[in-house]
Amino acid sequence: MNEKDYLLELDIDNLLESMACQEKIHFAPSYVCNKLGINDSEKVANYLLSLVPKKLVPLFEVECPEGDSDFRVENPNSLPLEEPRVCHHCGIEYVPDPNRIWLAFNFADHYIKSVKKNNVPKTPSCAKFARPLALL
Repeated sequence: MNEKDYLLELDIDNLLESMACQEKIHFAPSYVCNKLGINDSEKVANYLLSLVPKKLVPLFEVECPEGDSDFRVENPNSLPLEEPRVCHHCGIEYVPDPNRIWLAFNFADHYIKSVKKNNVPKTPSCAKFARPLALL
């Protein structure tokens, strides 16, 4: 791993710790990219996936043709492809498309407990950083 990748992962870890302290839930790789000011969402998504199940729980959300997140599946490979659905947001009937699945994350309960336990004497938000976020 090169130094730039190492620093990116360190920044992501620090951000995740801060988010866990603030009880942030349901976030996408794009949220992490925006918070860190970087554009490589694929690299961020791959790193976040590498943190499952140690820190994160993946969420796979099926998008309706109108662009709404309609429902979640545990495994994107088990998507019910032949069952028409009615989107609970917009009411359109559609058949789920395996190419229209969003990836999001929640924190694993044990990770939140660990972060809060390790940061109790710190600031009220329990956010601490090993170093300032790198300017990437």
